[in-house]
Amino acid sequence: MSAPLPGGLATGRLGAAESDDDPSSPAQLISLSQPRQGMPSEAVPLAVFAAGIQPVLVTYFLHSDHLDRPVKMTDAARNLVFDAIYQPFGQLYAVSGTASLDARFPGQWFEPESGLAYNWQRHYDASTGRYTQPDPLGFIDGPSVYAYGDNSPEAYFDSTGLADDAPRSLPMKGPPSGSLRHPSGQIRIYNRFGAPFCDIDVHPEGGSSEPHLHFWAGNRRLKSIPLPIPIPKLVDPDM
Repeated sequence: MSAPLPGGLATGRLGAAESDDDPSSPAQLISLSQPRQGMPSEAVPLAVFAAGIQPVLVTYFLHSDHLDRPVKMTDAARNLVFDAIYQPFGQLYAVSGTASLDARFPGQWFEPESGLAYNWQRHYDASTGRYTQPDPLGFIDGPSVYAYGDNSPEAYFDSTGLADDAPRSLPMKGPPSGSLRHPSGQIRIYNRFGAPFCDIDVHPEGGSSEPHLHFWAGNRRLKSIPLPIPIPKLVDPDM
């Protein structure tokens, strides 16, 4: 993990694939599932331990987007020390702060030496949105063996370099007066401020074949309401 010292000197990068569970490493990535290689889809990155002025360890807290990609980092005093904006396929658009972070999409670790992201089985080039090596499993995920996340990085990610994964949930901030669809079939409709207005669960838990509607009250999702309306009619009146 690249984490600069107070004087601006980096402690050295920690490749998550090599030693994120090594207590002797100068920096460690801490997540809910303690991944041993990269950041799998089950891992929610929480914090970074980085070497400060000896023998003090500096703790930075991570804030992730709906894909569990760290986009902000704060210190113990809640100061923002890393703030990144990424382009759709993961290329860094803008970054500010006194610290740095090489974690990218889940499973990826950016390597400044090559400008590529290590993604377990392959290397990923965010400038082109493609892998630099073909899929070792062949044509099992569409017509391109170099594509990342079915060419839909806002909806899918590839934590191992072998398959598409879906985020666990849709983001709380979405397109104003628009909607997003989760690969599981859930649809989230946003109000004009980009906050959740309602969810449509096409395949609700419990085995019901009818879709269910959930309205939102602030950050709280309300009790489900059966909605026996064909989803295409609800989403697109012209269908």
